[in-house]
Amino acid sequence: MNILITESQFKRLIENIIKEETAEQWLQNKWNAQDFIYELFPDQDMDNAYKKYFNDDFSELYLYSINITNIPESIGNLSNLQTIYLSYNNLTTIPESIGNLSELQYLSLDNNNLTNIPESIGNLSNLQKLYLYDNNLNKQEQLKIKKLLPKTEIYG
Repeated sequence: MNILITESQFKRLIENIIKEETAEQWLQNKWNAQDFIYELFPDQDMDNAYKKYFNDDFSELYLYSINITNIPESIGNLSNLQTIYLSYNNLTTIPESIGNLSELQYLSLDNNNLTNIPESIGNLSNLQKLYLYDNNLNKQEQLKIKKLLPKTEIYG
């Protein structure tokens, strides 16, 4: 059996397929964001908590100046992230999974208590800017970071 469709019907069909794939990706990003926020703030109402910390397409994460002391490993599942603001907290470490964020372009870690950065940060080939002002990184650690990210503008 052959089915004939017009060109405009074919275009609408393709658009619908693309929209469904995009919707599926969006839902996956939403679930990953909700899981991450739940790990970070287990006592928070989860219905819309992710909206407080993420933009609409889950490409930006805003966790600055909220006195958090750690970041869950599940941050590595937030594959859509391009920008992360983690400034003005009390972070002492960053999880290894940060290196999984292949789309990340901007990472703000200034004004924390970091003494080292995981070597997996070297996997962030799209990272353009890294802010590290006012942490506890010694010269050796700073040199290691510059070596791992030779194309990234590093401040601090």
